[in-house]
Amino acid sequence: MPRIKLTDAYLRALPKAPGRDIWHSDTALLGFVAVQRSQGKITFRIRTDKNHSLKVGTWSTTLTSADARELAKTKLREHLVEPAVACPKITLARYVEEYYAPQYRLRHTSEKSLNNLNQLRLDDTLLNAIKPQLVKTWVDQRLRAGKKPGTINRAVTALKAVLNHAVTDGWLTANPLARLAKLSEDESARVRYLTADERKRFLAALDEREIAIRAWRPSTSDRTFADVVKPLILTAMNTGLRQGELFNLTWEDYADGVITARTRKTRGSRLKVRRVPVPADACAILEAWRQQQQPDSGLMFPSPHGGGKMTSVAKSWNDLMRRAKISDFRFHDLRHHYASTLVMRRVDLHTVQMLLGHSDPKMTMRYAHLAPEHLREAVDVLNE
Repeated sequence: MPRIKLTDAYLRALPKAPGRDIWHSDTALLGFVAVQRSQGKITFRIRTDKNHSLKVGTWSTTLTSADARELAKTKLREHLVEPAVACPKITLARYVEEYYAPQYRLRHTSEKSLNNLNQLRLDDTLLNAIKPQLVKTWVDQRLRAGKKPGTINRAVTALKAVLNHAVTDGWLTANPLARLAKLSEDESARVRYLTADERKRFLAALDEREIAIRAWRPSTSDRTFADVVKPLILTAMNTGLRQGELFNLTWEDYADGVITARTRKTRGSRLKVRRVPVPADACAILEAWRQQQQPDSGLMFPSPHGGGKMTSVAKSWNDLMRRAKISDFRFHDLRHHYASTLVMRRVDLHTVQMLLGHSDPKMTMRYAHLAPEHLREAVDVLNE
């Protein structure tokens, strides 16, 4: 059964049915279908269970696909049919995969929320069986397993978004988790940076990895860099850019020693732009990488597999951590290392906030404890 958002344009473009009825399933409203009859006409129906459906009407100039979709919701209410009850075999996994995820991807550039859902392990749970107590039990289990409140909150928030979507589509009358409170998170958020010794081992591991790749792949011996990893990581260390920002960079975003980072939370949301100066040593690295990359794909750090946009550097990162014998240090912690280094070298917190692109000063205040001299100078004005 084809699955797509049913529109008049889509229905007009359909080829003639090959001697049998074809059901086209809508991705915007779960259970809403257009049945292409072998005689040529197209009718709209709304499923009530696996084997039954209600007729909505026949597609015509007076009943568009959009009108039929709204009428389908009305028919469900008139017949007191709640899809989540009437279709007991619809699991969370099926709803997300077939109906929620396609709509989510139209509005978002990241898969983070969808990935957070996987932590819940509720794929086989029926949509109408998700209750607060079920989620509370899962939360307690994860806390006992040592998971952090922030990680748990993100997973539950992702689930709430799915259930809100189900309410909008008429599959649920209300979100059962609407009043479920978040776990309180530690205000002193994680600040992990490299010690002087760790930094030395980390940079040595980068060089060691380069040597290993050249030995394994002799064709890289005449290049400045064996692959994309070293310039990517050194740029992250020297700019504090987020991983996603780095993956999205193009060479047009770099000029006169400044990187222009552009981010938006969702498709269609306001574009946030900030300009980050690049230290001289890092500029030299980028120029060497640019020369090596010619002719390039436009991306500053393209994927080594096909030249498209990178989606992960986890395998190479884990290899570096093993070589450097460093634990509990994530790629994102390079951003903390950048900010912490600036603060410990007496750069004021407001400047650090601007460089990091924090819209909320509270995010930057996590580094305040690294600048006791700065705080001392602030109170010493009382003696003047």
